[in-house]
Amino acid sequence: MTRVAPFGATGSLGSHVARLAAAAGHDVSVRVRVPARLPPDIASRVIPKVRDTYWPHRVNFERLQRSTIEWRLLCPGPMVDQPAVGIHRLRVSLERLPVAIPAAEKLLPNPLLLPLLAKIIPQMIIPYADAAAFMLANLDRGGPMTRKRVGLALSHGMTGRKEYD
Repeated sequence: MTRVAPFGATGSLGSHVARLAAAAGHDVSVRVRVPARLPPDIASRVIPKVRDTYWPHRVNFERLQRSTIEWRLLCPGPMVDQPAVGIHRLRVSLERLPVAIPAAEKLLPNPLLLPLLAKIIPQMIIPYADAAAFMLANLDRGGPMTRKRVGLALSHGMTGRKEYD
């Protein structure tokens, strides 16, 4: 049994991770701002730890780097509440984007980078269920993802879709 501590367990990805981890029998301790928002099936099996504030991503990453704990930091693109495609259909990268960026990107001024990003982002739109399943499938101590930022994207040729309100 592994100890899992998802941050934001009342959010889309955090709730998927907490639910899957609890169902798999892991020791789950969630981090939430509002414990009352935990779904009953999660709240009955985990111990909520409430944090008053959430620090920016960079600050949390720097804290992880200074710590002695074993961690992996999932850095996905946009995520959607859609059926899973299966983690075997995901591209995985360590310490870099999981999609190819054209070399010409370095020559473009910042305003021209937006169309480039708009073209590659659909490759990185993955279901929450896949992100959660991937995280829980890679909990082994000392693995290649230990103390690394992990990027995810869909298989070559696949694109995801995100509906905006």
